[in-house]
Amino acid sequence: MDWIAVIVIVLVVLLIFYLFDVYTSNYSLEMYNQINNDNDLDAATRYISTATSRFKRSPLENYRLGNVYDFMLRDDEKAHEYYLEAINQIIREPSEDALFIQTRLRDRINIDTIFEVDDNKYNLLNLDELDNELRELEMVLLRLYAVPDAPTTPAPNSPITPATLEERVQWKSDSQNVHDSNINNNLRDGYEQIKEENLDKFIWEIDDITDYIKYIYSKEADPSELHNVGPALYMLDYIKNKGAANITKISASEREFVGQVFTKIYNEPDQQKKKNMIENFMLNLKESYGSGSPVCITGRTTRIMTSFSDMDDANPTLGILKAKPVIRNEILMKAADIRNKVYDAASKEIKEKYDKAVIDDETESLENSMKQSIKSMVYADYEKLAKEDARFIQNILDEINASL
Repeated sequence: MDWIAVIVIVLVVLLIFYLFDVYTSNYSLEMYNQINNDNDLDAATRYISTATSRFKRSPLENYRLGNVYDFMLRDDEKAHEYYLEAINQIIREPSEDALFIQTRLRDRINIDTIFEVDDNKYNLLNLDELDNELRELEMVLLRLYAVPDAPTTPAPNSPITPATLEERVQWKSDSQNVHDSNINNNLRDGYEQIKEENLDKFIWEIDDITDYIKYIYSKEADPSELHNVGPALYMLDYIKNKGAANITKISASEREFVGQVFTKIYNEPDQQKKKNMIENFMLNLKESYGSGSPVCITGRTTRIMTSFSDMDDANPTLGILKAKPVIRNEILMKAADIRNKVYDAASKEIKEKYDKAVIDDETESLENSMKQSIKSMVYADYEKLAKEDARFIQNILDEINASL
């Protein structure tokens, strides 16, 4: 009877621990999603308290803890500790979040991610260690994501099932994507286009923009848009008082950036587009205010630049800012389409052999044709990115090739 009681007590305790861990896992994600911006330290503190109380954190949770310490608390030693733990967990026990984490951390150690001076704080020795660990992780991922019967077939009972190109597409929301180097490069290039377009124009100052909103926009705007006026004016006042420092990535102050953006909007000849751009501008200023405090400077500038998304016929990509995980998904979907077209063009006999993983000259020729066509597409459609971050593009091509 005593042994039965002991067993029951142990089972009850284990159940309590399990239920607590499930609860903290869900609550941890909820807390992370509540972090509005890099200045939202209260939400960050609540998240850390919740996430660190878990008995066993997932790689994604350790990565997110690293993000919070890295970009919000500016504690690169703690960030490094959690980043390394996330990587080593995946190496030991692969996770479905592996590719997302690898993409984000590979981007983090890219020197091109420096947007403002404070971003250039990560210890160089730690960066080197992260690079070495990521190299090991990338080799593991190539083995794990290979298709069955390929030379790099994953080990039996691998926790990650080999996936088709379509199955590899992963959409994840992450509040720290704003620090993605490709987003920052898109923003820099867009800002250069705007400056060139504004060369012969009067550049609006923050005070001028404020007066325009108070005395003209407020009287002409649709009533449904007026709720953005107060927060937008607050943000302009904040930028006027705090926005004098030079932003490393764009070699301009925040005041100059906002002035150039508004100058382009004001001089838009298409009146309907101008109206839409101003409404976007006002909304993005409001959203830059966040939940009671301004978001980080990276978040503010990226939000404001998106005022032009799908609005400029001369520069159709202006204001469209894509993070690297989004680019990866885009390439995978295009690669799947090319693979299908090359496969469909093959003879019935070659298709049957390819489907059965028969290796001969004909199936190797089919596979090489797929690989070459996909590679040509990638370097044609993403030429600029391939020059800026060759490793990122090569990693995607390696992943694609492993699946063919």
